Amino acid sequence: EYSRKALDYATKTNNQKSIANSYSNLGTIYLELKKNKSPIFAVNSKQIALDKSCYDSMDCKKYKGADVVMLVNNPACGGNAVEPSYDLYDLQTQKKTSLSFDNADKAKLFK
Repeated sequence: EYSRKALDYATKTNNQKSIANSYSNLGTIYLELKKNKSPIFAVNSKQIALDKSCYDSMDCKKYKGADVVMLVNNPACGGNAVEPSYDLYDLQTQKKTSLSFDNADKAKLFK
């Protein structure tokens, strides 16, 4: 509830950094509460079903001028069998883009 109020206030005052932080907080809370069920990520009150996988982290970023949430998708759950992907969800369109480490690095998503 407090995260939603923080998001509403940040939106009202057009504070972009607070908006990004609020989305991150809401998403983190939602993922942790549902981590033993099929993963769902909520953006702008819309739910996005996620692949069943291990997610290492979530952060708000800019990608090609758009505000996105970046989830580190680690399907090997910490093992070395499969490279993690960097799944970006556009906060306006909810469109998903998956990047390799090299492409995410080139897009300067790790700064």
